[in-house]
Amino acid sequence: MSITIKGFLLRIGLATVVASAAISAAVPVAAQADSRWKRDWNYDFNGSQDDSQWGRYGWGYQPVNQGAMGVYKPENVYTHDGVLALRTQYKDGAWSSAGVSGNPGFAASGGKWEVRAKMPVAKGIGYALLLFPQDGSWPPEVDIAEGRVNGKVMSVYHYGTPGNHQQEQSYQSVNTHEWHTYGVIFESDRIVFTIDGDNVTGEITNVPVTDKKMWLGFQTGAMDPNGDAKAYETIDGGVPNSLTPASSEIQIDWVAHYRS
Repeated sequence: MSITIKGFLLRIGLATVVASAAISAAVPVAAQADSRWKRDWNYDFNGSQDDSQWGRYGWGYQPVNQGAMGVYKPENVYTHDGVLALRTQYKDGAWSSAGVSGNPGFAASGGKWEVRAKMPVAKGIGYALLLFPQDGSWPPEVDIAEGRVNGKVMSVYHYGTPGNHQQEQSYQSVNTHEWHTYGVIFESDRIVFTIDGDNVTGEITNVPVTDKKMWLGFQTGAMDPNGDAKAYETIDGGVPNSLTPASSEIQIDWVAHYRS
């Protein structure tokens, strides 16, 4: 199974905001505890990799593209010690990376989504934790968290039409190498990004909020110093070095969806 997400990794470091609705919050702001959310779905990855729930990218070893090197390989997605691991690896002179779609298992409209994740220490490794429409259209797309594993976390909402694509974004500073819970809330008139529960990191207002059913997806890639994203952080020289190990894992502990 191979799915191409329009915005994967290319925007990392992009400073331009298409419209004025995006609000950036560099440090999470404590919000009043919200008891309205009731969990209606969760997945904890305690078992073996289940392709009926989480479809792996790369069965045909498709190129990652979007500024990243190498190909997707399904063997780079696996579980161990109660986590879902997405591996980026340099082996036999070539890079490979990981992608997985939750579309076979669960999709929902609105509500609140959370992903508990930890990033490796590795310069130039990009990632995206995102929501994509079940019907295959684009936009919308919600990037709950994306960026480089060593850097700031960017959250993005894509909307409009393919011919008139617009996006709003916010940033947060957090130690990505520790476990954090990244979240997004769909309100009737805004998109709210959160971290570790009720800490608001950004709000996007004055935009049409999608009501389409969406599924979770996770992606990683080794960013090419000569590729589309060369203006941003990439792997020095395009090969592993003291700052970028030959193999690194993004780990997902659990995911959940909530209804009010």
